[in-house]
Amino acid sequence: MVRLVGGPFAALWLYFGPTFPNPLAVYIWTLVAFTALALTDWLDGFLARRFGACTRFGAFFDPLADKVLVWSFFTVFFSDSDAFFPRAAWFAIFGILTFDIISTVARIVLWLNPGAARAMEADWFGKWKTALLYGSIFCILAALVCIGFSRLGLPVMPATVWLLPLSWVLPFLALWCSIASFTISTIRTFRAH
Repeated sequence: MVRLVGGPFAALWLYFGPTFPNPLAVYIWTLVAFTALALTDWLDGFLARRFGACTRFGAFFDPLADKVLVWSFFTVFFSDSDAFFPRAAWFAIFGILTFDIISTVARIVLWLNPGAARAMEADWFGKWKTALLYGSIFCILAALVCIGFSRLGLPVMPATVWLLPLSWVLPFLALWCSIASFTISTIRTFRAH
């Protein structure tokens, strides 16, 4: 639940960051907040498996919380798209968004059907997709911090030379994971019925 609230809040903080007197502090805070929110994804899954607390509620809301966190940040990035991604990377991001919308609608339908618990289970491709998108967001936020430090005269600019291109490549890898995850969940759903 922390990601459902914290993701949009941190993304809005980032969106309004340039209007603050010290945008570098906002970028640092956002990077720390995003990292903490992303780690809660791993932590709640670990705790649920460790203590046998896996529920239908968690199976539905955990992926939804991931999507809210990811798409809150990508919405901010899209608001200034030329500053963050080349146009080609947006192709992959919109492809992932399409699969996310379809899979979320499918999850809602399956959640309403108590017999479809098996079809709602997460798969490794979905986990990798989320991790790759988290990595892309992390790289962008880290690049913003590096750019802020470089404006203070600190020699960190070379980090942005690899951070930004990496943030562009990761969505393409995530798109392939999204396609694989969608295919697996579709097959699983048809086998369940």
